[in-house]
Amino acid sequence: MSILSSLFSGISGLNTNGNAMSVIGDNIANVNTIGFKSTSVTFEDLLGASVGQGNAIGAGTTLSSLNFDFNQGAFETTGVATDLAIDGKGFFIVNKDGSNYFARAGRFHFDKNGVLINNAGYHVQGFQADENGNVTSQVGDLSVEHNAPPQATTEVNVAANLDSRVDTPPAFDINDTATTANFSTTLSIYDSLGNAHFLNFFFRKASPLSWEWHAAVPKDDVTNPLATDTSLTEVGDGLLTFSTGGALFDETTNTPLTIKWKSGAADSSIAADFGTNINTEGSTTGLDGTTDFGNESSVVTQTQNGFGAGSLINMAVNPNGDIEGVFSNGGSRVLGRIALASFANQGGLRRLGGGIFVETTDSGQALVGGPDTGSRGVITSAALEKSNVDLATQFVNMIQIQRGYQANTRTIRTTDQMLVDLIGLIQ
Repeated sequence: MSILSSLFSGISGLNTNGNAMSVIGDNIANVNTIGFKSTSVTFEDLLGASVGQGNAIGAGTTLSSLNFDFNQGAFETTGVATDLAIDGKGFFIVNKDGSNYFARAGRFHFDKNGVLINNAGYHVQGFQADENGNVTSQVGDLSVEHNAPPQATTEVNVAANLDSRVDTPPAFDINDTATTANFSTTLSIYDSLGNAHFLNFFFRKASPLSWEWHAAVPKDDVTNPLATDTSLTEVGDGLLTFSTGGALFDETTNTPLTIKWKSGAADSSIAADFGTNINTEGSTTGLDGTTDFGNESSVVTQTQNGFGAGSLINMAVNPNGDIEGVFSNGGSRVLGRIALASFANQGGLRRLGGGIFVETTDSGQALVGGPDTGSRGVITSAALEKSNVDLATQFVNMIQIQRGYQANTRTIRTTDQMLVDLIGLIQ
């Protein structure tokens, strides 16, 4: 090879070290970019003409590859529920124009249509949930329902103490509850349209260790009140018997409440539960519900499972990726689940800019699943993953690359002087 080859070797060194400096500059420029993954370069030697027994003189260097550092960056707390960070491996899946892309940056928000997107308008992908909050296997755009439909009451639970010391009143009369019932309580229930109604329970001592109960609603709320009803109409009744220890012994004679609403809502069938029956006389169990102790009659707890229509007032993202919505009617349900992707070779992904990657044949196809499954990490809500650029490392690499660049300029300068000396031989 001629002396000119050393010029080209020097030029290759300048180009390669210059490109390496560009990579370092890009890393430093993105030190505050959310989800950014730093890049390093690998140099590779070049060979020129063969000399002797198959050996070859080197012809400089070139960039062999750019390598992503997918080590996790530190988390920054933001307080925004839709800001998400992945604690562990995996990528968010975002879709644009029907194609899936992948990102570590999790700064998301809901657009005007309730679809979860990133700042560039890519749609975040996840598992859909049905109207009951059950997550399905269908993956698509994550959208949030801002309204919650009502749920009709189907079960009422009442736990009370019924004073065993009181006398038995006259036969129960719905139009004279003040003198024909020993104790009463009221709670709100809901029909299928979400309308609230008052449900009244009246308790009458029938005999020692035995109590009747009667359920009633306002007569103007139903289509079938008795002609004799003045303000309330009875919708169900039953009998409670107690052990000699005051525990609920039997409520098998209870029947569901049947209510035909005037509002146009579907007829309600409501199961009334007053506690756990004991198994044998004298058992110490069965004290978790209604009792018959010699204390003042009072309600311990009363619940029902219905609610009216509501609107979304708050939401949170759980570590398993579930988006849980809280509604103004007191209900909550899962609205969807964030999907994550993993790759057999994540280093084979191609960077597109804007924190977006695309799969390649080198990376392999995306393996999609929920957070905390397979090799995928968990979700941290109200936080963002910061850049993983280590400035100290970048500055050290910068010095090393600068020295390499400087040395290659000396190679070119020295070769130039040698050419000057060569040309001077003929003078």
